[in-house]
Amino acid sequence: MSSGPRPIYVALGSIAVLVVLLGVYAYNAMFSDVRPDPSRSDVVGAWQSGKGGEMEFQRDGEFSATDISLSYACDPESVRPDGERVSGTGRWEMGAFPDEGLGAHITFRPKDGRPVRSCEIWTSFVGTDSLSRMSLHHDDGTDEVYERSR
Repeated sequence: MSSGPRPIYVALGSIAVLVVLLGVYAYNAMFSDVRPDPSRSDVVGAWQSGKGGEMEFQRDGEFSATDISLSYACDPESVRPDGERVSGTGRWEMGAFPDEGLGAHITFRPKDGRPVRSCEIWTSFVGTDSLSRMSLHHDDGTDEVYERSR
């Protein structure tokens, strides 16, 4: 009779444990959502979208925008033709849009006489490896990506 486990079973068990550990490590490396940890200085500056929108975040919390699209919650469809873009000003602070990570929480006031006096809009940084792209979130899922322009 044998006094312990056979060497082949020990070797196979060790290999199985190693394969499982490598699998867990590979899964975490590929699918973990590690986002950058932005600060106010990462938001401050000018941002531009491929659709012509421009946003500027000042150090003192002032915000200005030219030709941006707004969420329907801010500018109901009844007062905004499809594709219309707006300009305005507001104030911003660091904030986190649900499930999107840190970015800017903006109280925005369109400046062209719209019935909307002010509304809240959100941005968050795009991707996990850079602070040079930011998404302007819309409640209908049509976010617009902005890139740092200066």
